[in-house]
Amino acid sequence: MKPTDRLRGRLKTKIAFGSAVTCAAMMCAAALAPGTSAAGTTAKAPAADCSGQYKVDKKLPNGARWQICWEARNGEGLRLLNVRYTPKGSGEIKVLRDLALTQVHVPYDDNSQRHLDMPLDLDYAANLLPRDCPGGEIRKHNRRPLVCVNTHGRGYGYKKTDIDAEKDKQRQSSELVLFGVFEVGWYDYILEYRFTDDGQITPRLGATGSLASDRTSAKHGWPIGRGNSNYSPNHFHNAFWRADFDLQGQGGEKVEQFDFSGQGALKRTILRKTLTREAAIKLAPDRFWRVVDPTVKNSDGHPISWQISDIASSQFRGPASAGEQFTLSDLYVTQRNACEKLAAQNEEPRCAKQVNKFVNGQTLTDPILWVSVDFHHIPRDEDHDPLPSHWQGFTISPRDVSAKNPY
Repeated sequence: MKPTDRLRGRLKTKIAFGSAVTCAAMMCAAALAPGTSAAGTTAKAPAADCSGQYKVDKKLPNGARWQICWEARNGEGLRLLNVRYTPKGSGEIKVLRDLALTQVHVPYDDNSQRHLDMPLDLDYAANLLPRDCPGGEIRKHNRRPLVCVNTHGRGYGYKKTDIDAEKDKQRQSSELVLFGVFEVGWYDYILEYRFTDDGQITPRLGATGSLASDRTSAKHGWPIGRGNSNYSPNHFHNAFWRADFDLQGQGGEKVEQFDFSGQGALKRTILRKTLTREAAIKLAPDRFWRVVDPTVKNSDGHPISWQISDIASSQFRGPASAGEQFTLSDLYVTQRNACEKLAAQNEEPRCAKQVNKFVNGQTLTDPILWVSVDFHHIPRDEDHDPLPSHWQGFTISPRDVSAKNPY
């Protein structure tokens, strides 16, 4: 499809958002909620398991095992449920009840367009071909080949060299990868999830396809093509994920924030804070969070937890006049609510429209984390059609899940 065709398709599907923001969501069909769909109530956990093409059960070369249920559904595209990890030589550990992309916000630097690219309609999911998934397995939904399941090497899991003793210990690592592709406007979004053999999860969004065919000024874009007459507009891709952790049982998890005092000093001190109520939080140097269940411990007696970090974000901040208050923080922690589905343009009755409004002072007994990762795309000649993939995401890493090296 040519960029001009993509443009026409996108313009046909815009709908109003607030007073100044438009949406590129195709049919804007409401995403189905995790568990029950009763507005304003706590949803039930998804079914304990899945089967057939919707179940991924993979044992990696180091002995680690991942079990994952996936769904392809209008609104959220590719959604994961009941994610379980079994470290080498250990028992199965429940990690996530639900993990999904919940919005992609695309504002242009010249304010000519401001899009919301979700809900994702499955009519715009790409039918994958064998060349899209080399060496992997393509899974189908309603007879359509929508999801690639594959494994890749990822270099050293560890390497330890003792030069004097002429000894070398090492282990190569691997990862399980699931992805689907969705065509939205000019872009093909690659919605991908990586699961490593040491327990790390990396949700990522790749953008490829074509650059927008709009033109702007040198103040708001970059010259593409011969000469300096056509400036392609700079713009953001602001992706929001929703992560619902379930550490060996529904609810009971706590969210802790870690900071370090002593910048510029010889000593640095850990500052740990437990979030007891819903919160909207900004990124800061060395700041990370963990979700911990104090009742579930490893063999060393330490509570297991999962750390949210490596959020490489441009930290876009939009104006209230455009209805973009949901961009004013990088992490939102909310109490689980069945009708709180999308980070922006949430269409569920009796629930707020934006994730910032989900934060209303509730006590956290079953927390949901909403992670925003923003990418500022400044076009370059190398982006000329077709556009090379650019990626944005974050990591969910095990902390004290294993009492020793998981290899």
